[in-house]
Amino acid sequence: MDKPEPVTAPETPARPAGFGGWLAANLMPLAFVAAVVGVIIWRDLDVVPVALAVLGLGLVIFIHELGHFLAAKFCDVHVETFSIGFGKAIPGLQFRRGETLYKVGWIPLGGYVKMVGEGENADTEEADEDPRSFKNKPVWQRMVIISAGVVMNLILGCVCFMVAYSHGVEETPAVVGGVAVGSPAWQEGVTADTRIVQIDTITRPTFDDIRPTVMSAAKGQGVLFRVRDRDGSERDLSLVPRKNPDDLYPTVGILPVEQLMLQKGRKGVPAVRKNSPAAKARATQDGSEFQGGDKVIASSFDPTNPGAVKPIGPDARDPAKLDASEFLRNQHRMRGQRMTVRVDRGGTPLDFPVDPAFTRHLPGVRFQMGRLAAMRGTGPAARAIPVGAPGEQGLEMAQLEVPGSGDRIIATEVSANGHTLRYVEESDKEVPGVEQVRFDPLKLGYDLEKWFEDPKNAGSRTSG
Repeated sequence: MDKPEPVTAPETPARPAGFGGWLAANLMPLAFVAAVVGVIIWRDLDVVPVALAVLGLGLVIFIHELGHFLAAKFCDVHVETFSIGFGKAIPGLQFRRGETLYKVGWIPLGGYVKMVGEGENADTEEADEDPRSFKNKPVWQRMVIISAGVVMNLILGCVCFMVAYSHGVEETPAVVGGVAVGSPAWQEGVTADTRIVQIDTITRPTFDDIRPTVMSAAKGQGVLFRVRDRDGSERDLSLVPRKNPDDLYPTVGILPVEQLMLQKGRKGVPAVRKNSPAAKARATQDGSEFQGGDKVIASSFDPTNPGAVKPIGPDARDPAKLDASEFLRNQHRMRGQRMTVRVDRGGTPLDFPVDPAFTRHLPGVRFQMGRLAAMRGTGPAARAIPVGAPGEQGLEMAQLEVPGSGDRIIATEVSANGHTLRYVEESDKEVPGVEQVRFDPLKLGYDLEKWFEDPKNAGSRTSG
C-alpha cells in the first residue's frame, strides 16, 4: 500500500528585507502620495481643508463598504479582504481577524470587499465548491449584498441631515440687499430693503430659492415675485430673467444682504484688491494689513470731522449682521477724503486709515458717453418728455440686437438762483447766461452730486 504524500503548506513569498525592500514594495502608492502633496504645494492650498475633504471621502467610502461587508456576513459569505483605499496597506493599518484581512490602503479613492466567488475569483474551483461562495448564494441574497452599500450611504445622508438640522442651519432671508443696475429687477423699481414674500409657487421663500427658480424658467418667460416695499405695501412683479454674454446663468439682478466681513481666500491670496488704497492701508495699532475674516464694525461718517468713528448698527433686514447699507452710505459721505475703517479681528479692534481712490485717465484718451442701457420703469427718466414738445416719445433704451439704437446723453443742464451750468460732451456755441463745462462720462455722476450738495444750489432743476 502506497504511503500518502506529505501535505506541505503553500510557499509564501519572502518579504523584502530592510528599508530599501519596503520602499520598492510601496513605490507606486508613495509616488501617488508625493504627487498629491506636490499639487497641494503648487496650488498653495490650505492643508486643513484638504485633510478634512479626505476624511469626509474616507467616511463615505467606509460606510459604503461596511454595508457590503455586513450584508455578506449576514448571508454567511466568505469575506477575504475588507479594504478602505487601494494599493498596499499603510504600515500599522493592517491586521487579520478570523478569515478576513482588514486594511487601509495608500490611495484613498475608493475601497473594496473581496469575497470568494465574486469578481476575479468567480470562476475558480474554490468558488464552485465552497458553499459560502458569493456565486452559490440565492439571488435575493446576492441582491442584498450588492445594494447594501448604496442603502448605507442613504442612511448616512439621513443621519447627517438630522444632525445638521438639529443644530440649526443658517438660511439667508429673502430680503433684497442690493440690485444690479440695469437688471430686470432694477428696471421694475426693486430697491434694497424690499422683502420677497413669494417666488413663483414658493410662499415662504429664502434667498437661496431665487437662483434655481430663475434658472428653471423658459426663455422669455417671466417669474412671479411678490414683494413688500419699505412702506409695507405689496405688489406682484413678473421679472423676465436676462443672460448677458458674460453671465454664467440667467439672472434678475437681485443681490443678498451683504456681510461686513472680508472674504477668506486661499493662502497667499489677499483679502483686498491688489494696489488699491485698502491694500496699502495699515492698522494704526500694529501695522498689519487687512486680512480675510476681518469684520468691519465702525467707520468714519462725517466729512467735516474725518477722525470721528461711529459703530455700524445691526441690519434691520437681518439682525444677525451689521448694516452694510450704512457702511456704504458712510463711504459715499466720505468720498474724496481719508476714511478710517475699524475692524474686529478675533476680538481685537483695529483702525485702518484708507485714502480715497480717484479715477485714472489714460494719457491722451477721452471716453465717449455710451447709449442709454436701462431705465427704471417708475423713475423720473421714464416720464421725461422732450423740452418744448410735450406728448412726443420720451427716452429710448438701446437694444442689444439693434446696433446703434438708444439715446445718448450729449449734454446735461442744471440751474439754480439764476445761474445755469451745462455739462456738454462737445463745446457748443456760447449762450448768454449759460456756463459750459465738458464732462467726463466716468465723473459726470460725481460732478452732479457735488453740485446738488452745494447749499447755494438749493431749489435747483435739471434737464438733459
